[in-house]
Amino acid sequence: MISMFAIASGNDIVDENGEFQFTDGYIEIIEEYKQLVDDGCVFVAETDDDKYFEISENRVATEFAADWAAGWLRDNVPEQSGLWAVAPLPKFYDDSARVSVNGGTGLCMLEYVPDEKRETVWDFMKYAMLDPENCVTKYNMVSLYPPVYAAMEACNTPVEYYGGQNLGELWQELAPETPSQYQAAFRAQYTEVVNTYLYDYVEGNMPIEEFAEAVKADMEQYIQ
Repeated sequence: MISMFAIASGNDIVDENGEFQFTDGYIEIIEEYKQLVDDGCVFVAETDDDKYFEISENRVATEFAADWAAGWLRDNVPEQSGLWAVAPLPKFYDDSARVSVNGGTGLCMLEYVPDEKRETVWDFMKYAMLDPENCVTKYNMVSLYPPVYAAMEACNTPVEYYGGQNLGELWQELAPETPSQYQAAFRAQYTEVVNTYLYDYVEGNMPIEEFAEAVKADMEQYIQ
C-alpha cells in the first residue's frame, strides 16, 4: 500500500536516474499510513488467509490490489459476488496518478541461453505475453488485462463478480495515467530495510525522524 501510493505520487524510492531517494512526500505517506492504523482503519494481515477471512466476515470495505489481482476476491470469497466494485486509487496530491505500479508480470531471457535456443525461448515469450488469443485466455482465468491492443476488445466485457462492471474499459481509461517505475538493484534490499524498522515506528516505539534516518543510513551503506 505504501509503495503504491509512493509511486503514484512521484515519491518512489528510485528516481528517474536509478538513484535512491527518500523524499519528504514518501515520509508523509508513511505517517499517513500509521495514522490509518492508529485510527483502526487498516487491517494488517499476517497471511492471505487472515485477509480473506476478514473480508468474508464483511469487515473490510476496501482492498488495494493490482489489475492482475482482480480475480483473487472472486477465487477466495466467491460468496461476495456482486458486493464489490473496482475503482481508481485515491489521490494523495493533485498531480498524483489514479493508478500505480508495483512490480509487474513479465518474462526475460538470460544472457546464458545458448544461441541455438534463443529463438525457441523468444517464441515462448511471445506466446506467453504477446499472443492475443492467449492474452484473452489469461484474462478470463486471472483477470490479467492484456498489454496487447489486439486482445483488448475481447476482454472489455462485464464481469459478473463485480456486479457486471466492465473492468477492461476501466483499465483502458486509466492506462495513460500509469506512472513509470524505475528499477534499481537495491529495490529488493530496501524492502528488507524498511520492514526492519516499520513495525517499531507503527507501534510508536520509534519517532518518524529516527525511522527515516535509520532507513537512509542502512541504504546508503548498502549501496556503497
